[in-house]
This record gives sequence, structure tokens and C-alpha cells, in this order.
Amino acid sequence: MTNSVDGRKCASSLPERGVVPRGPKAWLLATRPWSFPASIVPMLVGGALAYRADFWHWPLFLLTLLGGLFFHIGANLTNTYFDFQRGADTVEHADDRTLVDSMLRPRDVLLLTGFFFLAGSAIGGYLVSQSGWELLALGAAGLFLGLFYTASPLGYKYRTLGDVGIFISFGPLLVLGSYFVQTEKLDLLPLLFSLPLGLLIVAIVHANNYRDAEADRRVGARTLAQALGERGSRHAYYLLVLTPYAFVIAFGAAVTPWVLLALPTIVLPLRMIRQLNVADEELRRGLAFLPQQTANLIVVFGGLMALGILGSELV
Repeated sequence: MTNSVDGRKCASSLPERGVVPRGPKAWLLATRPWSFPASIVPMLVGGALAYRADFWHWPLFLLTLLGGLFFHIGANLTNTYFDFQRGADTVEHADDRTLVDSMLRPRDVLLLTGFFFLAGSAIGGYLVSQSGWELLALGAAGLFLGLFYTASPLGYKYRTLGDVGIFISFGPLLVLGSYFVQTEKLDLLPLLFSLPLGLLIVAIVHANNYRDAEADRRVGARTLAQALGERGSRHAYYLLVLTPYAFVIAFGAAVTPWVLLALPTIVLPLRMIRQLNVADEELRRGLAFLPQQTANLIVVFGGLMALGILGSELV
């Protein structure tokens, strides 16, 4: 029902039915570690931009990564709990098996959610004391968007606003936050570099919602993919995965040619686009793997972008 950003696995990575993890493995899987690059990569880019601006403090950067990751895990667990409570996740239609297969009890998920949000808030409080109140505003916005993505009374994911919330959370908020911790400044450059990353992470969400449009409709969830229809969803996906490359050429390279390191990865979205231009049966098979493939794209694209930014400073 949800995506690789909110942490759901695609069909290729689901555990074999009948084999239900227990104990520490169940707790680990409930955090959805396969989704972590969606928060780590934007923070790496923000840190690289700070390093380029001659600001760097290793302990603060590591704490930023840990705090951002804790908030991400808390949001994943919130999504698990409320999708299950709303009936959006069932045994027949759920990629996240945490509650539908009774890997954990609902109250266990709530306790784990509270732990990660509190731990993330504690780290965030320390970083605010070191950097400034502006970070508090960024963190509070991220906490609100992560919590109420599926939580009542908003549950804005179900109101066709999920893509917007994901873009803001995993694009501008994470990149700006990581940059601000180091520099104590809110600059235009990290905001601009956050845009292609936000679009690619929204593409993960959209790929998932495109795949699960019928299942979402059955429980009354309204997503952008439903509003656009099959053809519109396909074209929206094209736009989301190709626009970041226009950014690399038009703006990123003007800042430093080293950002062009990310350009060759365009072969990956072009391959995914081809697998959508097929007949119905093949399309269903292609959609089953599309969210995870899109998640892999953010790792290589964002990783090479961060490497390019660092390269411009080191060389």
C-alpha cells in the first residue's frame, strides 16, 4: 500500500509466505532498513554542500545522519500502524507484513515509534543548541509531515497530498537541515540541489501508488496516481525521473562540472520507462518491481551528485 520511502518492499523482496520473522529480526524488519537511503542521500548532499562552503564538523554530521534516520524510522512505523488500523493493509494486499502477519503487535509498533521519535527529538534538541532555532523549525516541520502522513486526523496521504509531503520532507527539509547544522545558514544553493532529489523520491512514492491504485481505491484512499489515471500516471513518472537530469545539465553543472558525474545514470530511468511501454500483463510485472528500481536510482544519482560536489572542492 505504501512505498519504498515510507518503507514498503516491492514484491521481489517480500519474505516467503509462511515464514514469519520473530524476535530481533522482526524488530529490524519493522524499521524497513531498505528505505533508509531515501533520507541518508539528501543529508549526504547537504553535508557535501556545507563542506564545499568550507564548513565541516564530523560529530555534528554523524549526529545529523542519526537524528534524521530516527525520524524516518518513526515515520515508517507510524505508517505501518495507521495503514493497518484503517484496513489499508490486509493479508492479501500488503507489502509491509509487520502487522498483517503478526510479526509484532500493534502496541509494540507504537512503543517502537515513540522510542525513535523521542530519540530523534533528543538528538535534534542538541543540534538546535549547537546551530540555531531555524533548525528547530525545520525539524518540527519534518516531524509533522512524517507523523501525519497517515496518522489521524489528517492522514494527508489519503487526501491526494502524499506526494507533496514526501517532496518537502525528503527534499528541502533534509538537505537544508544537514547544510544548516554545519554552516548555521539557510542558503539558496542547498534548496536548489534538494529539488532533483525530492523529485526522485516522490517518483518512488508515485511508482508504488501507480502499482497499487486499485488496492488503494478499495479502501477509499485517494492518491495522485488514482487522480491521473493509468496514462497520466505513466507520464507523471516520466517527468519525475527525467527532470532531475535537466537540473544536472542546466544548473548543477554551472555550479561545478563535477556534478555531471550523475548524468550517465540516466540509462536507469530510460530502462524503467521502456518497461512501462508494454502490454497489460507485462506492465503488471514491470510495476511490481518499479518502486524498488526507482529507490535504487536515488542511491546512484544522489550518491554521484554528492561525490561530484565533494570532488569540486577536493580537486
